[in-house]
Amino acid sequence: MRRAPDIDELADVEPMHVAGYLETMGGEYEKPTVKQHLGAIRRMFDRLVVGHVIATNPADFVRGPRHVVKRGKT
Repeated sequence: MRRAPDIDELADVEPMHVAGYLETMGGEYEKPTVKQHLGAIRRMFDRLVVGHVIATNPADFVRGPRHVVKRGKT
């Protein structure tokens, strides 16, 4: 995957970048996989906020794809 030309540092990442990444993933992967990636990205940015590396979590404002499981596979 190519890097966005306007991102030089982690502090430059904005919600539109995260949403664009997830939208790109949505074309190749199933919804649960995309949601799992969003969760990992949110946790990573949360750790960076707690460690005072960045000011805000850009992934907090991004909504993942809707996926509801009514009945398990087992």
